[in-house]
Amino acid sequence: MQAKTELKSGTKPIRKKRATPRRQTRDETLEDSGENDWSPEVRKEVRLRSGGMCELKCNKIATSMHHRKLRRHGDHRAVNCIHLDRGCHDWIHAHVFESYQLGWLVRSTLDPADVPVELPEFPVEA
Repeated sequence: MQAKTELKSGTKPIRKKRATPRRQTRDETLEDSGENDWSPEVRKEVRLRSGGMCELKCNKIATSMHHRKLRRHGDHRAVNCIHLDRGCHDWIHAHVFESYQLGWLVRSTLDPADVPVELPEFPVEA
C-alpha cells in the first residue's frame, strides 16, 4: 500500500489548459456556409428567379441560399434552393414543423421538385 502524500500549503491548484474556442468567421464574399454547394449556373438561376429579394416576400434583400432538402442529402439543384434573407433563413430552421408543412424544408426521402413551396400572401416578419 502506497503512502498518500498531502499537498503542501500554498501550492497552486493544477489547471488544465483551456483550448480557445474556434472563432467562426464568415467570408463576406460568400452568402452563407452552403454557398459553395451551388454551381454558378444554379446560383444565377436562383438569383434571377428571386430578383435579389427574399423569396418569402418579407421585402428584404436576399443574402443566403437555403437548401430545402438539407445539404447533407446532396441535392444542389435550383428547385432545392430558396433565396432568403438571414432572418427568414433562421426562422425556417427554428420552426422546422411549420417549414416542412409549407415546403420550405423537404424530407430526405422526397424530391424537392415534387414538393410545392407555399408562399405567404402577406409579407413575413422574421
